[in-house]
Parts: sequence; structure tokens; C-alpha cells
Amino acid sequence: MTRIIQTVEDVNRNTWNALVGTDKVETTYDWFLFCEDVKLSPSLTFCHAVYTEDDEIKGIMPAYSYPIYLYNFVRESGVRPLARLFPRMKTRFNMSKVHIPLSCDFRFFGNMSYFHACLKGIEEHIRINNHFLLVLQDYKESLSLPGYVKTNGWPEVCLDPYPSWERYLESQKGKRAKSIRYEYRKSVDLGTKTFMTDDIDQYTDLLYDMYLNVCDRNEGMITYPGDFFRKMEDHLSPYSRCIFAEDGNDITAYLYLLENENWISCKYAGRTYESEDPYVYFRLMYEMIKYAARKKKPISAEKAAYEAKLRRGFRIVPRFNYHRSYYPVVGDLYLKMYKTIVQFKKIENLELLESLQD
Repeated sequence: MTRIIQTVEDVNRNTWNALVGTDKVETTYDWFLFCEDVKLSPSLTFCHAVYTEDDEIKGIMPAYSYPIYLYNFVRESGVRPLARLFPRMKTRFNMSKVHIPLSCDFRFFGNMSYFHACLKGIEEHIRINNHFLLVLQDYKESLSLPGYVKTNGWPEVCLDPYPSWERYLESQKGKRAKSIRYEYRKSVDLGTKTFMTDDIDQYTDLLYDMYLNVCDRNEGMITYPGDFFRKMEDHLSPYSRCIFAEDGNDITAYLYLLENENWISCKYAGRTYESEDPYVYFRLMYEMIKYAARKKKPISAEKAAYEAKLRRGFRIVPRFNYHRSYYPVVGDLYLKMYKTIVQFKKIENLELLESLQD
């Protein structure tokens, strides 16, 4: 039997984490508690599918829905330059995603033999609630799903673990190792110092202010609320770490990490843009790589700053998206347009990204 739940608290913590297995922090029970607690805009309504057999939970498919805002929807549809012509107006339509919120992953927890039963439960939920679109976003494998339009998603970027910083440098081809050494040395010569801490409570306001600096520069679709990092610490403090850069007594930049026994996830970056060190972002990246080498763990750097990361040894991990509309005429036309525009642009960009790995 498949049922839809709107809170992770309807499942026992140990049961959830046992089905997750060895994976990233973002798959854990604590992560979903955090996502429920933080107030995002657009606001998320969770609709996880849970498959039970003989009173035992066999599979969980995380999902959520949210109202469609015109500006965001146009940007996400692959025509970002045109989005500026549209207001940030809430429409009467809703869409749902099978996806882990605030992550670059779609996971099914449990044996894959229960995958389609959970998906069917979500599809029925979408039909009953008359949602415009269902998207299975960021799946790591290609699926055969009749009735869905498949597209390549933006890939994740990862770095495999190296036994040491020196071995990482030796692995870089051509001029890359020289460039990395140069950037690191220049950052040190310019007086930038770094430190890592897992005692982040005193920095949450600073993290948010510096996050807004980056968000404003990059025109982010979602602006997190002011208590975002405080909420992260409330729920995820056993996993959180920050690498800070400082010039004198002033913190100028940071990387916010989540770490468990399996992965290091580089979740957020912030900076003041007032540092005299032009290499401060790369310096933090190198300190993260050195840390991961000591811990013998891979890094997920998600979906940002592709060129900077791929030119420093990271690799791309393909992701696939699957779309289905529940509005017969308008939805079908939208999906045809979406596939044409997005697939053309992403294939072109993916070829460029793949070339940066060589």
C-alpha cells in the first residue's frame, strides 16, 4: 500500500535512515526536518510517497509541491533572459517535484522494486490536486518512464578522494598544477589566512549577509529567509563545518560544508567582495580539497561555478529530468517547447563542460 505523507515525522527516524543507507547528509531524516522547518519562498508542501507491506515500510520517494511563480517558471524553462520581462507573480498553478529539496539529488529510498508503486502514488496525488506539472529532477540514472519527457539536467560536480594534497596536485594535467600552486601561494602572500570551525552559532548572521552578497551577484531564484543558517544549525550542527578566509581581523569569505562518514557536501559560499585577494575563493576551494584528502572523502560541489571547479580537477556527474503534465493541451505544448529549448542549450553547454575536464 502506498500513502502520501506531508511530514518526515510520520516515519520513524531509524526506519528512514536505514532505508537511506550510506549517502549524503541531504538524504537524512535531520535534513528533511530542517527543510520542513525553514520558511522558503515559494513555500514547499511535502508529499512523500511511502510504500508499506505487512506493516513494514519498504520504500520512500521524497517529493514536494509549490505554487508556480511566473518569473521563476520562465527562468527554469530555459529562457532565462526573457524572465526579466515577467513579474514575480504567483499564478494559480502548482507543480510537484520528486526530488530532495535544496539539493542536487533525486533519491528513492529502499529497494527499486517498489519505485513504481511509490511513483504511482505521487501521480495519483498530483491528479487529485490538479497540479500542472510533475518533474522527477536530478536522477543519476536513465529511466524508462512512458508518458514522461526526458531531458538532460545540469550535472553535479564532484571530486574523488585523493590520498594527499600532493597527490591531488600531481594528478592535474599540463599547466593546471602550476596554476593551482601559483594561486595558493599568491593568496598566502597577500595575507589571507584561513581557518575551519564546526562551532558556527556565532557566525550565522555573518553567513547570511555574505550569502546575500553572492545571491545578489548571481540573481538567484530563491532567497533564503534571514534565519536560514540558524535553522541549519538547529537541525544539522553535528554535520556542519565552515572554512573561513580572513584578512587581518576581518572575515572576507567562507564555504559552508556538510559532512558525514560518507561525503562532504559544499553547500554554500559567501563573501564580501572587498578582499584585496583575487584568489580568495580558489584558496577556500583548495583548503576544502586538502581537508577532504585528510578525511579520505569525496566532495560534492553541487551545480555552481562549473568552469572554476572543472579546471581544478572536479568531474561532472550526469543528471536526468523527467517531466509530465496533467493539462492535456497546454501541458503538451509546454513540454514540447521546453524539450526543444532546454535540450538544445544544455547539449551545447554540456559539451563545453565535458571539454573542461580534459
